[in-house]
Amino acid sequence: MTILAMGVFLVGVILGRFFKVWILLPISLLAVVTIIADSVSHALGPMHAFLELALVVICLQLGYAFGLFSGLIAYFWRGRRRGRMTSIVATRHQ
Repeated sequence: MTILAMGVFLVGVILGRFFKVWILLPISLLAVVTIIADSVSHALGPMHAFLELALVVICLQLGYAFGLFSGLIAYFWRGRRRGRMTSIVATRHQ
C-alpha cells in the first residue's frame, strides 16, 4: 500500500508540473475504475476498496499540488526576483 501511495504521489507530481488541473478528473476516474475492478476480482470488502480509493485520490491530489508549486519553489531557489514576478501558478491556470 505504501508503494502504491508513493507511486501515485509521483504521478501527481508529474501531472502537476506539465498539465493543467483538468487532468485530475480523468486520472481520478481511471483510478476509481481500476480500484473497483481490482476489489471485485480479489473479492475484497467495500471498506477496503473505499480506503484504497481515498488513499489514491488524496495522494494524487497532494502530488499534483506539490508538482504545481515545485516550479514556483525552483523559481525562488534560483533567486530570479528581478522586476515584477508573475506566478507560475497564476499564469498556468488563467
